[in-house]
Amino acid sequence: MTSLKELVDETGQFDYNALKRFAKGQDQVTFVRLVSEMVLVGSGLYRGWLLGDGNKEVDAIMKETALFQPEERRQKATQFKVLETYIFPLISIKQHNMEPKERNIHVITIGRSKKCDIILADPSISSTHAEFRMDKGEGTSGPACFVRDLGSSNGVFVNGSRLAPFWTKDLAIGDEIRLSRFSIILSRSSDIYPKLKFG
Repeated sequence: MTSLKELVDETGQFDYNALKRFAKGQDQVTFVRLVSEMVLVGSGLYRGWLLGDGNKEVDAIMKETALFQPEERRQKATQFKVLETYIFPLISIKQHNMEPKERNIHVITIGRSKKCDIILADPSISSTHAEFRMDKGEGTSGPACFVRDLGSSNGVFVNGSRLAPFWTKDLAIGDEIRLSRFSIILSRSSDIYPKLKFG
């Protein structure tokens, strides 16, 4: 079975084509288990696409939108084109010595430095720009996600509002997080699975 490390490159993002090949060969449960319940995706993936049932005559009349960009986040599709196929898992593949009680909590750093889990090698990004924390929760409580500005020069914005330096903000699925000029959206891996498998 493919491991997470085989799908993620040195910058901390999934190899898009490798991830697509993996999705095409797996059911959704297996896909989600490997890639993490929550992912950060380039905003271009939310422009929307149509899925049919393979019947060309029927598809010409009726198609179903599998996933679409939320109404309140109507940025231009080409504004962040560099991030269109970027997908980042919210689980670090770097080695950490974790205590048993900490295994359900994943802290992901993002910045220009090679020490970060997610590397955006751009001058507008600080060495250590932001931190994402995913708490998988226990029992029936679902996962929770938070973002923290690590004192970045150009800021961390959540749905257009800038966070104060070293301030932590809880996130909801569909929230847009902007790091300087880069925009990413918090998503469930189960939501991007149809795009990768059928898109």
